[in-house]
Amino acid sequence: MQKKRNFAAEFSKILFSMLQRKRMKRTTSLFLLLLTLSLSSRFCRAENVYQIDDRLYAMFERAHILRASDECIAVADSMLAEACRIGDEKAECLALTIPMRYYRIKGTDEQFQESCERLRQRAKETGYLQYYYYAYQTETTHLINKERMNEAEELLNQLRDEATEAEDFYGLALCYQSLGNLYYNRRGFIVALKYYDTAIELYDTKTTQRSSSAC
Repeated sequence: MQKKRNFAAEFSKILFSMLQRKRMKRTTSLFLLLLTLSLSSRFCRAENVYQIDDRLYAMFERAHILRASDECIAVADSMLAEACRIGDEKAECLALTIPMRYYRIKGTDEQFQESCERLRQRAKETGYLQYYYYAYQTETTHLINKERMNEAEELLNQLRDEATEAEDFYGLALCYQSLGNLYYNRRGFIVALKYYDTAIELYDTKTTQRSSSAC
């Protein structure tokens, strides 16, 4: 426990000195802190922020509550079937995030990777590329948490190449955020901060181009 406290304190000192040196705006500084302290991705959570069918959103919320239970897979399957029936492609992608999170919690790597690939494929087919990149980010976070750093870095380099070729600022931002997480866990604090700073710049660029459909 003491080692963890020292680890966080050391990083906090470096972060504070960089924030002072760059004189970042308060909002940007806060965002950077949130990025560095969070080692797992989080979805937007508010009342139907995804703007999908209300019934499907209720199913999605229920699945989230049950995410560590086997029952959530049945809910996900029902949500996916209904989304396909009514033609709500965004809800299809959201439904596919459910088994991905479930298998990650359960620690079943093969099924987790299969669910990531399934989401990537459908996200690319529908054009909801935020979920394509989210699947990559979730997979790399999983690898980082298991201390499989080289595999995570290889996957992130692949993601960076794809996002760069597609000129997708959102995908690049997620990539650099994850690279920051990777180097944070390697105790490469200065490199981690540079990646977080790049992620913030890219998020700022993307914010001017995105609407609520990106949630």
